[in-house]
Amino acid sequence: TLDNDSVEENQKKGATVGNLLAVDEDAGEKHTFKLIDDPSGEPNDNAKFSLSGIRLRTNEPFDFESQPTLTIYVEAKDRGKLTYAQRVTVNVLDANDAPTGLTIDNDSIVENQPTKTVIGKLSAVDPDATDRHTYKIVGGKDMKRLLLRGDTLSTNDIFDYETEPLLEVVVRVTDSK
Repeated sequence: TLDNDSVEENQKKGATVGNLLAVDEDAGEKHTFKLIDDPSGEPNDNAKFSLSGIRLRTNEPFDFESQPTLTIYVEAKDRGKLTYAQRVTVNVLDANDAPTGLTIDNDSIVENQPTKTVIGKLSAVDPDATDRHTYKIVGGKDMKRLLLRGDTLSTNDIFDYETEPLLEVVVRVTDSK
């Protein structure tokens, strides 16, 4: 058995999932554990884990959205070299994922528009679809010439295409969790 069959996604390599335990009719028996291939040929996720004594540890960060359950095949061996093997399921728990990108629904404006003219609305790219996001201008040579209110990017200056056809701004998106 595994005393804890769940691990939160995005944990670093080497995170402990739980401890393996063997049930044995012989009282006081000591066991060693090994990840093995399933004799039936069924695929498993053994490569994503390692064993340190009785501890099952991760070999990589897991992603709940792409694989919420993992399966390993474990062999327990006692001092008399008797073995028992079985499949064990590890559940990956959903955790907050950071936003991975940012889009704007309109990235141009006609020149000579008054200040506070709306350019476009920002949207975050985030694996967690239900997260709420905040946006902040954090850099770029034109950062003072643009305004950000909520998710709406607007002008804070009057722009002339002939003197400056492109503007540069860096926006940071942060999720609510």
